[in-house]
Amino acid sequence: MAKHVKPDIVILDYAMPVMDGATAAKVFHEKMPDVPVLMLTAHGTTAQRMLRDIPLIGVFSKDKISS
Repeated sequence: MAKHVKPDIVILDYAMPVMDGATAAKVFHEKMPDVPVLMLTAHGTTAQRMLRDIPLIGVFSKDKISS
């Protein structure tokens, strides 16, 4: 679907129902390496440590985001 839509940026949640965000980010980067991927997480520093090896433009903790 992403190849058809051609997004400018992808925003993923770390915890998703079908595929976790880390796996989705890796797959997305393999298929479309020029599209930046941003990750949101409620799992704090634990998730951020696990995401270090994935080429993301940023990892944001949901508890630090305010409306």
